[in-house]
Amino acid sequence: QDRLDEAEVMFQLALDISSRMEESDLRLVSMALNRQATLELTRGNIEKAKENFEKILETKIEAIGEMHLDTAEAYDSVSLILLYMGRLEDGIAKSARSLKIQRRLLGDDDPRTQTRMQKHRSLLEQLLRSNQR
Repeated sequence: QDRLDEAEVMFQLALDISSRMEESDLRLVSMALNRQATLELTRGNIEKAKENFEKILETKIEAIGEMHLDTAEAYDSVSLILLYMGRLEDGIAKSARSLKIQRRLLGDDDPRTQTRMQKHRSLLEQLLRSNQR
């Protein structure tokens, strides 16, 4: 029984170490892709930058899941590039997903959620105005 208890402790320790490694690897991959996306933006390669931001989002969803603040941030990055490309509806959809995650994790009263809600409301108003033209 002692050996099983010891094995359980070692297994939990190994799981803890591997989960931290994955998150640290995620951060490194995300930082590299973010730098690449920024470089592509400065070069004017908007489509390539969008692909990198989408890859960051996919990586975060795979590694840490949908309900994480880092994933919400990645949705917001994709939203911004889509809006820059003039794809209002797609950008607003990603913004809405980001806001939903943030509201669930932080609540509506958190200042970060309040800021994101204001930005999203502004995007919706912009879409409404563009549809009225």
